[in-house]
Formats: sequence, C-alpha cells, structure tokens
Amino acid sequence: MRRYKILLSGILLLFLTGTANAAYVTQAILSTSAPTSCDDIPPPVTTFNTKDAAVYFFVTINNVTAGATRQTKWFYEGRFYAENPIGTFSEAGNFCSLSSMEIKDTAAAELTGNWKVAYYYNGDLLIELPFYLEKSSCAALAALSDDAESLTALRAFRDQVLNTTSFGRQLVELFYHYSPALITSMESSPALKEGVRRLFKACAAVSGKFM
Repeated sequence: MRRYKILLSGILLLFLTGTANAAYVTQAILSTSAPTSCDDIPPPVTTFNTKDAAVYFFVTINNVTAGATRQTKWFYEGRFYAENPIGTFSEAGNFCSLSSMEIKDTAAAELTGNWKVAYYYNGDLLIELPFYLEKSSCAALAALSDDAESLTALRAFRDQVLNTTSFGRQLVELFYHYSPALITSMESSPALKEGVRRLFKACAAVSGKFM
C-alpha cells in the first residue's frame, strides 16, 4: 500500500511540475495599430474595416523555454488563410510578440465576415481570438462615428444574432449593399443624417433584448 502511495505522489509531483513549467499567455489583444513597446498597448479592437492597413495581434507569454517556437495563423470563416513565419525564442523567460495581417488592398479586404487568429507554441495551440472584418462603406459607422457604445451594440447584434442564420446574413448583405447610397445622401442632408443616427441609436438600445 505504501508503494502505491509513493508512486501516486511521484506521478502527482511530475504532473504539477510539468504544469508549473508550461508556457502560458497573460495578455492577448487585436488592434488597428502596433504597440510601441511591451508596456504601451493600444486599445483592443474586435471589428476591423476593409480600409484598415492591418490587423495587429499582440500577445504576452510567460515561462518560455529557450529554443521553443512560436507561430501565428489566420483563419477566415473557419478556413486557413495565411500564417506568419515561425519564430524561435532565443532564451527562456517572459516575452511579448507581435504578428500582423495586412488588409487594405489585399485579398483579405474581399473576405468580410468572421475571422480568427491562432497562436501556436511549439506547434501546439496556445490561444485564439475571433474578430470581424466589415466593409468600409457602413452607414452605421458614418452616422455613429462618435458613439462607440451604440456601434459596439449594433456590431454585437450583427455578429451574435444576424450572422448566425442564413436570413440574418442576407439582411446584413443588403444593408452593406445599400449603405454607400445612404452615406452619399447623408453627406448632402444633415437632417437625414440626424434621422438615421437616431434610428441606429434606437436599434442599438433594443438590440440587447435579442441576445
């Protein structure tokens, strides 16, 4: 019986030691701008625009071992799109790393919808973050450019409700199809812009009831 206890203790100690020495992520964000340092992190972003230059993925990882590899992969609607070159940690410790995917004037700009970025350590998935890429011609963005809270609510309703059904996705496509004409009309009519603004704010206010 005592031998079994010693064996069990050894296995448990081995498991705990392996867990304690494993690399782990302490911070991961997506943004439209690159951090200037590991301590100067830009605001996180979950929805990007087809006119944005790039998606920047910043991650802080602790307990790295020397010689370990890191790699970032990008997926569109669950399908592999691109990957960043494999990097190697030259020494053990805690590190921050930055990866990016260009958007503007690339094939990615034509792929609006749900995206995901995945971070691999020694070939194993360590963390992944979802994000959404929307067309630049968005009437809601033009009307609510100074109302981040309402925009966030509308985007959440689009992603969590409309984009989960075929009919909802068709509504989203129709909205983006007619948005350019609506934006043009708003530019020449302040009254129309204010009316559209109030409409979107009202929609944002009630969208939470459907999620």
